[in-house]
Amino acid sequence: MNRRGFISSCIAGSLAMGTRAFADTQLRPCSYQLSWIKNFQGAGEYIAKAKGFFREQGLDVTLLAGGPTMPHEPVVMSGKALVAQTMPDNTVMANMHGATLKVIGAGYQKSPFCIASLLSGHPMRTPQDMIGRRIGVQSVNLVVWRTFLRLNHIEPASITVVPVQFDMAPLIAGDVDGFFGYLNDNVVHLEVAGHQTAVVPFARFGYTVMGATLVVRADSLQDPARRAMLVSFMRADIQGWQAAIADPALGADLTVNTFGKGNGLDLKAEEQSCRASNDLMMNADTHSKGLFWMSDASIADTVRILRLGGLAASPDMFTNEILVEARQDAATR
Repeated sequence: MNRRGFISSCIAGSLAMGTRAFADTQLRPCSYQLSWIKNFQGAGEYIAKAKGFFREQGLDVTLLAGGPTMPHEPVVMSGKALVAQTMPDNTVMANMHGATLKVIGAGYQKSPFCIASLLSGHPMRTPQDMIGRRIGVQSVNLVVWRTFLRLNHIEPASITVVPVQFDMAPLIAGDVDGFFGYLNDNVVHLEVAGHQTAVVPFARFGYTVMGATLVVRADSLQDPARRAMLVSFMRADIQGWQAAIADPALGADLTVNTFGKGNGLDLKAEEQSCRASNDLMMNADTHSKGLFWMSDASIADTVRILRLGGLAASPDMFTNEILVEARQDAATR
């Protein structure tokens, strides 16, 4: 079955599922911590809310906006959110400082990170092209950056790291030659604004780490009530993301005009970001096992590379057990 056929069959299964009616008093409240502001990165969750997928699973889900300085793991550990979207390096660091967190799925099967550059400046397409250049890197991404350099046998001193935030103005102004960003976000916004780009995709050059990982408290897997909520959440979330993959325009519309309204988002950019995200979310494993699946090979690669960066990652931090239960519902197979 080709990709279009796979997606169509997923949606058909979702629509064919009998709707379970829940009165408002029967809905179980829970919160989901988004990794960023309400932009395209939450498209699947927006659809799950707008189409009633969460309600069909008996959940009243609150979507909590994230931001550039907001750590997501403490929100889960405190009990404010049942689930959070984050990155595995952040979760390992939280566990190294006393948290007890588990990763129950990966939205991105490959890393979205890249170094973005402009064709009008100093275009870079390989790690070696970065040598002698000025690269803007956010402080929260320094561990990933240093790991990427080690993977590619590049001396850190051979590159000038310029501290930046998440605004790409320094790249556009020529204050840096490259910018640490996301393939499905920063690069898209540059191109929509009329800038031709060249990129160094981390996943192509050894950084084979999963991304957009979903994290929960370890004790939520043991508590019967919370575990049941996790299974229900993932069933609805998978349906939402199946729909987002099939219809990026729908995800973008809900992002810009409903859930992210007031965030100054551009509809064209958000739709292109939704489309670009599809390439990160789908591979042979998701075709056979479903969205968010973490293969043994992906887990092993992620652990190996995080350890290379000095983080105490271990395979037992990752578990597919909630996904296995969620896939027992025909709509999420």
